[in-house]
Amino acid sequence: MKRTIAAITILFIFASVGAATNKEVKLPVSINKDGTLNRPPHYLQWVNVGTTLLPKGTVNIIDNLPIPNDEYIDTYVEPQSFAI
Repeated sequence: MKRTIAAITILFIFASVGAATNKEVKLPVSINKDGTLNRPPHYLQWVNVGTTLLPKGTVNIIDNLPIPNDEYIDTYVEPQSFAI
């Protein structure tokens, strides 16, 4: 579950950086009252475009703190974007 949220977060960060260079785009992100992220529709059909291993002690780009354990980050894109 943590990896899924981390992957979606990383995906939105990269999408935001790419959008900032061209034009301002609002991403359809919604969060539940309990603080969990609503997953996009049909997210199970998304394509994995890469997996990264972050070794223990690597600085986390979200909060600038070292991570306590090794972490895998999977990056996914929706099928239509991957086909382009």
